[in-house]
Amino acid sequence: MRHLRTNACSLLALISLLQTAHGLDVSGLGQLSYVDVNENDIWMRSWQQSGTGVTRYDDWNEDVSITQGALILRQDIWDALSLEATGLYYPDGEQRWGFTEAFLEYKPLSAGWRYQVRAGAFYPKFSRENVDIGWNSPYTYSYSAAQSWIAEEIRPQGIEISAKRPGSVFQSPWTWDLRLALFSGNDGAGSLLAWRGWALHDRQTRLGEKIQFAQYPSFMGSLSRQPSFVRPLIETDDRLGLIGGIHIDYAKRHELRTYYYNNFGNATIVENNGQYAWKTQFASLAWFSDFDGIHLLAQWLQGDTLMGKKVVDNDFYSGYLMISTALSTFDLPEHRISLRHDRFGVFDKDDYGMDINRSEGQSWTVAWRYNFAESHQVGFEWLHVHTHNENRRLWGWPEREQINQIQLNFQYFFQDLYIN
Repeated sequence: MRHLRTNACSLLALISLLQTAHGLDVSGLGQLSYVDVNENDIWMRSWQQSGTGVTRYDDWNEDVSITQGALILRQDIWDALSLEATGLYYPDGEQRWGFTEAFLEYKPLSAGWRYQVRAGAFYPKFSRENVDIGWNSPYTYSYSAAQSWIAEEIRPQGIEISAKRPGSVFQSPWTWDLRLALFSGNDGAGSLLAWRGWALHDRQTRLGEKIQFAQYPSFMGSLSRQPSFVRPLIETDDRLGLIGGIHIDYAKRHELRTYYYNNFGNATIVENNGQYAWKTQFASLAWFSDFDGIHLLAQWLQGDTLMGKKVVDNDFYSGYLMISTALSTFDLPEHRISLRHDRFGVFDKDDYGMDINRSEGQSWTVAWRYNFAESHQVGFEWLHVHTHNENRRLWGWPEREQINQIQLNFQYFFQDLYIN
């Protein structure tokens, strides 16, 4: 399995080779941001700066800068077969540019049930939150805690099959979509939840990327081989994982999505650099409703993760409720205002007293986004996060901390640019 790890250079070469007469569809996004964060304590800096903070930005980032760039390439190979790849740029982290998704999609036309196959590296469709360009959210700039973790540590690399019963075809308001995936990779999933805890941000891990976090004093004894980083998307134990999901849609206005994820990790297998495979499983339940332009979204994610011979044994949960409304002004494109509340936590069940993993918190997010032209958007977001992470006391630091973060954003985006 570890020979199946995705190589970004080979993906680029493959895409260039598939320049057929059908042409190439290109979409993209660029984001310029000003960020202000009220927390200046060194231990509350972002985990990207080896701190114990739970936001992407800290006092090191209080400046105007390009915070994200996305490029999505879609190539039709045959009528029912296409190749799609998404590359993202960030100015922070281990690497500046890399791929987040790259998969072949087979979607034949049919008169009744509709079938689809995706093969490669892809996001499962756990919720309706991250449905914008580059797997971003059209509602807020910082994702919910649940989707932030999905962006960090969950990226199956395998094959997904779906079977959909469209209500319009069968003269019914009900549409059913059944999904099943077998995958490799994701053996590091659980590391960030155990030590850093949940976070809220807009950063997605690229394939093969290393994510830094704080060098905790607990990394001694049974954890002496553990580095202060994780490569969450790699394959370590040569075992396949499983994802199963059901989407139930009513009248294209209300949708329920339920999923089960299990990487079936062998928690005793360790890489040469000290990174373990983690046995991680969870269930996700997500809801979406459209009440004449007022959107209601909710998600609950709950599971457990194990590393070593119960060196780390944690339960975790995260849930949010969001309401969002579109406001039109004359004939101008719409404004969108969104309010979201998150709650999240990690429960420490192991007996290794030197390693403390218990954490909990909640957050409020308010966002305003305005498309003032066809391809231009400005927006504002206020994010308030309150966390209680017990492992901060290992340094003698306060366990409870609050962060207030303000973002002013400008986005330029384009879709379906056709290149022959």
